This record gives sequence, C-alpha cells and structure tokens, in this order.
Amino acid sequence: MPTPHQHPDVDCEVLADMLEPSPDATGSRPPPSPTRAARLFVFMDRVGTMLDTLLERWLPRSLNPLSQLGPAVNAMLILAVASGALMLIWYSPSVQLAWYSLADLGALSFGGIVRSVHRYSSDLLMLLVLAHAVRMFAARKFADARWLAWVSGIAMLALVWFIGWTGYWLVWDVRAQLLALDSIRVLDVLP
Repeated sequence: MPTPHQHPDVDCEVLADMLEPSPDATGSRPPPSPTRAARLFVFMDRVGTMLDTLLERWLPRSLNPLSQLGPAVNAMLILAVASGALMLIWYSPSVQLAWYSLADLGALSFGGIVRSVHRYSSDLLMLLVLAHAVRMFAARKFADARWLAWVSGIAMLALVWFIGWTGYWLVWDVRAQLLALDSIRVLDVLP
C-alpha cells in the first residue's frame, strides 16, 4: 500500500498523450507552407524519374548513372586530385618553363596519359557536379534537415570551379594568358 507521499507508477507515454492537443482540434497544427515554383519542382522531378525509368529498362538500378551521380562525383574528384598530384612530377612552376614542361609530354607517354586523365576527369567532375546539383534541387533535397549538405555542396561547387579556373592558368599558353587577362579585367570592375 503506497504511503501518502509516494506516487503510484505512472506510464510516461500515457501522460504525454494526455498533455498533447488532440489532432482533431482546430489550429493545433499549422498548414504546410506553400512552395514557390511547386509545379516546376514536380515537372523536373517527373523528368528525372522518367529518365531513370528509361535507363532502368536496360540497366540494373545499381548501374544507372543518374541514380549514382553522388558517388560518380566523388570518384571523379579523387581521380582528378590524384592525377593532378602526379602531374607535379613533370610540371615546372615557372613562367618561362610551364608551357614547355607540359608540351614536351608525348601523347603516348605516361605523362601524356596522366595529363589526359587529369583533363577529362576534371571536365567530367564539373559536369557531374552540376547534374547532381540539378537532380537534388529538382527532388527538393535542399531544405529542412538537408540544408547543411546543400550549402556545403554549393561551397564545394564554387571551390571546384575556382580550382579548375586557376588550373587553366598553370599551363600558361595563349588560352591561359587570355583567361588570366579577362579575369583581371573582371576584377578591375569591382570597387
């Protein structure tokens, strides 16, 4: 027999259910906020789903490139960084020798193959990052709990773009010189 100062055992879930407002009560939950451009999101998501369905007629889901964009971006990033680090074996970072150090690489030499791998993996990286960003945006995976992943992904896109932009300068050929001069002209416009 419990004493007057002791409370009988109370089920916490029962208490929590008694304290919450009933779901039938008016005004207990606010209506969902309207999404701007909801029709555009639905259309883009349907197009992505249709492309997935079309590809999965011939490929299993694990080999569908559109459903593997995130891992493909990571693979291209690793390949571009590794091949870029290997390029440092042949690259001479001086204004006078930069172009010659890369122009002397033969197309079929190991250095030429590494240079080609670096070039095409970097280009494919940018393409895949943009495709992945569009796919995630269309699926509305940028709000609520995923905002940090979205913001860090946009920061990574800017970083990869900046590294690629300055990577063109390292060759120091005519294209790189024009790119550098145009970049400086753009920066001269800023106050």
